[in-house]
Amino acid sequence: MAEFPFWHILGAGSIGGLWAARLHQAGRAPVMVLRHERLAEYQGLHIEQEGLIPVAAVSSATPTADIKRLLVCCKSTDTLAALSSMTRSIQEDTLIVLVQNGMGTYEQVCQRFPANRILCGTTTHGAFRPAPFHIVPAGEGETLIGSLDSSEHPPPSLTAEIESLNCPGFVTRYVHPILPTLWRKLAINCAINPLTVRYQCRNGELLNIPRARTEMAGICSEILAVSRALGRMEGIENLESIVTAVAHQTAANHSSMLQDVRAGRTSEIESITGYLCRIAQDCGISTPLNNALYQEILTLQQTLPSPL
Repeated sequence: MAEFPFWHILGAGSIGGLWAARLHQAGRAPVMVLRHERLAEYQGLHIEQEGLIPVAAVSSATPTADIKRLLVCCKSTDTLAALSSMTRSIQEDTLIVLVQNGMGTYEQVCQRFPANRILCGTTTHGAFRPAPFHIVPAGEGETLIGSLDSSEHPPPSLTAEIESLNCPGFVTRYVHPILPTLWRKLAINCAINPLTVRYQCRNGELLNIPRARTEMAGICSEILAVSRALGRMEGIENLESIVTAVAHQTAANHSSMLQDVRAGRTSEIESITGYLCRIAQDCGISTPLNNALYQEILTLQQTLPSPL
């Protein structure tokens, strides 16, 4: 049997948990890193219609010297705190791979761990978590990972390490450069996710609400203005058409942002629309529609009860 690099996975949410389960089923023996209080109640991952998958797990509070490759799938808002709790386990040669929604976390992690190689990725896999460690797959996609340093050409050994995350049910590949892919995903998320919260609807239902369609078009125009200023137009020239197509393709989905708000959890609005608004301000570009949605969802999060 071929030898595969050994991965630790930080974040037992829908994507992190599903990825860990698929790697385990492929014989890769991943280890999940959980908060100490979560580890006490962990008995395995329950994948809908598949049963219990006994993926190994350790506490983030317990120092370990064997974390050479760390796949980070926790929410962007939790990433820095989660990694900081593992400083005794993260060595200078630990490869850190961030796969999450939004942008801006990479810079924070680089500042906290300046000696480490840090990669970023994005996934189109679908899954949701109705309860802790209970995951419902909601459609296979593709995960793309690469370096945000556009001048850096990856050595073959690094590409091989990333491709070791590729397994049945979780297509993964290295992409260089990765920034256009991350920016395109951010643009799509900005145009869909906050509107599903405003209208409390599934992705596809936005297309049947005239006011939402008008707002979506305006949001796309603001994003394109920022993209032109940054020179990041690759792959998003027809952004409104792209967003409409994604809303059709994911018509039955509740966005992760809507799921978070309904559950009383902090959403990733800061690293999605909030990030766009901050970049726009730095560029001197007005984004009133995005700003309004950003403030609206921040206010809504403050008024909702916390989850039990």
